[in-house]
Amino acid sequence: FNAVSVYNAVRVYPNPSDGTFDVVIPSDQVNASIVVSDITGRTLRTIPVTNNTGAPVSVTLGNEATGMYFVKVDAGAYSTIVKLIVR
Repeated sequence: FNAVSVYNAVRVYPNPSDGTFDVVIPSDQVNASIVVSDITGRTLRTIPVTNNTGAPVSVTLGNEATGMYFVKVDAGAYSTIVKLIVR
């Protein structure tokens, strides 16, 4: 697959968020994982995605403080990180 087109197709919205957001991974990436971490690198959530259809995966951070977080999407040999602002 073309890593550039996959990178451009990952969407995290809304951004800024209130702590609940959706991650869309291209449907050609059947198995993936979503890892949310804070600015210090502490992992807050790890969500395995199997049999991905391209539908949004809903993520809730819970009672985390406002600020910047990182959403890492790994799909096979492909990996990207998206900055997420929680307000």
